[in-house]
Amino acid sequence: MSTARRGFTIVETLTALALLVLLIGTIFVFMGTITERRDRVVGLAGATRDALAMMDQLEADLHAAVASDPVEGAGIVGDSTSIRVAFRSVWLRGALPSETPRDALVASYTFDEPAAVVEGERWAVGASEQHRLRVTLCRGVGGLTLRYFDGRAWTESFDSAARGGLPAAVEVRIWNAGRSPETFGPEWSRIIRVPDGGVGELVAAGGAP
Repeated sequence: MSTARRGFTIVETLTALALLVLLIGTIFVFMGTITERRDRVVGLAGATRDALAMMDQLEADLHAAVASDPVEGAGIVGDSTSIRVAFRSVWLRGALPSETPRDALVASYTFDEPAAVVEGERWAVGASEQHRLRVTLCRGVGGLTLRYFDGRAWTESFDSAARGGLPAAVEVRIWNAGRSPETFGPEWSRIIRVPDGGVGELVAAGGAP
C-alpha cells in the first residue's frame, strides 16, 4: 500500500523562515555586542597607556625641575588644566643652533577641553619657535585637573618664581571621555613629589616667601 507524499504547507514554510531570520538577527546582535565590547576594551587600554606615559614623563620633568630660569622665568608655572616646567635634561632630537644650551629644557602640558586631548610641547631654552616639538599626548580625555601642594595646602595654581621655590608635590587627575569631574572620580591619578620643593615649609621656617 502506497502512502501519499505530503509537502510543507505555506504556514510551516513561513514559520521556518521567521525562525531563521530571528536566529540570524540574534547572531548579528551578539556579534555587534562582542565587537563593541572589544573596541571599548582596546580604547581603554590605549587611553590607559597614553595617560600613564604622560604622567611618567611629567614626573621625570618635575624631578629635574628648577625654581627659575634666566630666559624662561618661573621653573614651574601652572593652573588647573596646564603646567609648564623648566628642568635640566638632555635634548635628544631636533637640530638646534650651536649656541643653544643643551641641558636646559622646557616642557608644557595643556588640556584642550573642546578637542578632548592633552597637548604636549618641549623645547630647549633659547631655541626658536620652529625647533619646538609638539605632540598630542592623550586623546579622548573627558577632563584633566592639576593641583599644587606648597608644603601646607593644596592650590589650583602655582608660580615658582613668585613663590620663591618649588611646590612640594603636584597632583594629576585624568578622566576618560564621557566622564566629567563633576559626576565621576578620575580613571587615573598620581601625586608627584617634587625634590627640594615645599615653599610653604620655607615660609614657616622663615625662608623666602
